[in-house]
Amino acid sequence: MFTTSSKCSSNKKMKMKMKTTTNEVIIVDDDIDSYVFEKFLNYLYTGECDSLYIWYQELLVIADKYLVQSLKTMCLNWYYMKINGENALKIFQDFGADGELIGKTCEFIAKNVGSVFITSTTTMATTKTVMDNSIINKCKVLFKIDNFADQLQTDLQTKSTEFDCNIFTIESDKWQIIVHCLNDNIGLYLRLVQTYESSVSVQYDMYIVDSDNQLYGKRSINHTFDKAISYGFALFIKKQQLMDNKDVLLPDNALTVGIDMTVHKKNDCNRYLIVNDLFGIRELSDCRLVVGNYRKEFFVSKLVLSARSEVFRKMFTTDCLERTTNEVVIDDIESYIFEKFLHYLYTGECETLCFWYRELLVVADKYLVGSLKTICLNWYYMDINSQNAIETLKLFEDFGADDELMAKTYDFIAKNVGSVFGKLLAKDYDIKSESVSEIGYKIDKFY
Repeated sequence: MFTTSSKCSSNKKMKMKMKTTTNEVIIVDDDIDSYVFEKFLNYLYTGECDSLYIWYQELLVIADKYLVQSLKTMCLNWYYMKINGENALKIFQDFGADGELIGKTCEFIAKNVGSVFITSTTTMATTKTVMDNSIINKCKVLFKIDNFADQLQTDLQTKSTEFDCNIFTIESDKWQIIVHCLNDNIGLYLRLVQTYESSVSVQYDMYIVDSDNQLYGKRSINHTFDKAISYGFALFIKKQQLMDNKDVLLPDNALTVGIDMTVHKKNDCNRYLIVNDLFGIRELSDCRLVVGNYRKEFFVSKLVLSARSEVFRKMFTTDCLERTTNEVVIDDIESYIFEKFLHYLYTGECETLCFWYRELLVVADKYLVGSLKTICLNWYYMDINSQNAIETLKLFEDFGADDELMAKTYDFIAKNVGSVFGKLLAKDYDIKSESVSEIGYKIDKFY
């Protein structure tokens, strides 16, 4: 139990008293406002702080005091969003910001004294706003290609050359900027490399940064990415036009391409608490899982598993044997698959999901982890083709895929009816004139 004071004195030396009783530890902290500390506790439990833009200054002090690096980084990023010429370096020097944030601060200072400061091939700055029904991420990325003028002069007649920036991440989505030289044209594209969502809506501006740090040829586009694909402007500028203006558009022989992105996503109210640091720590675990034919042991937290899975919650809160023995035997799942499942429960992430989504779908369905189940079903859709379309549709029905995913699958079948059903079915039915529901009916009838 924590007891905090009603007044905040950020300059006071840390004062904390601890008292241990049989059932609880009482911590008295005299130098933090109770209402600010409540927001801090909310972040520790949920990984969220909706009003961070109001309280980031106070929460930075607390995060630094209690060594909560993730919150400290978020607060420092909010300071960066409020940066001006007077406060540019002071706060980062006092609280030990990372090299990336210091680098972006130096870039800000350099740009405001009239020079262009780019420290690496790809630079990135992001902001995030959480609303009731959506999450909005704003991102600015600069992609600099050194010696581009020389390469362009040498390869002016080359039919096709592509330059890809380093992959950058917004939330769990991975993106790239593509500069594609084809014949006489130079195209700019945004590529979605990987996503766990069924679709990602993006508004973005693409441009060239000239020698005066001005945005040249800025173009805007709105697009919803529903799979890994590139989308942008096939003819952004002519090669010859770029060479004719190379003193302005290719300073120091380098091409700098920029993109300003606004990414919209649905706000998942059951977002994951990031507790990756707790995974596998036996001293902080109160339950043992024995998994697979080789009976591999995992030491876990009942609290984390109950928060993630309705099955585990009922297991640990009702009159089940596992509640008293603190041991769960799972013999129908391979241990290496279950370990990936546990990693998702603790972190909300599964980087190798593209390889294991089939097996993880079964586990997620068994333990009623809806978010992982949805991600796995979306991976099935990303792999859909004419040969597996009907099998995928039946799987979606068996696992209760949402209406949007079912509709997209029906749409795929309708557009590829000839290769999916063969010439006979294509001849017998005029698919183009029918609704999605009628297509679904005929698919059922066909089988």
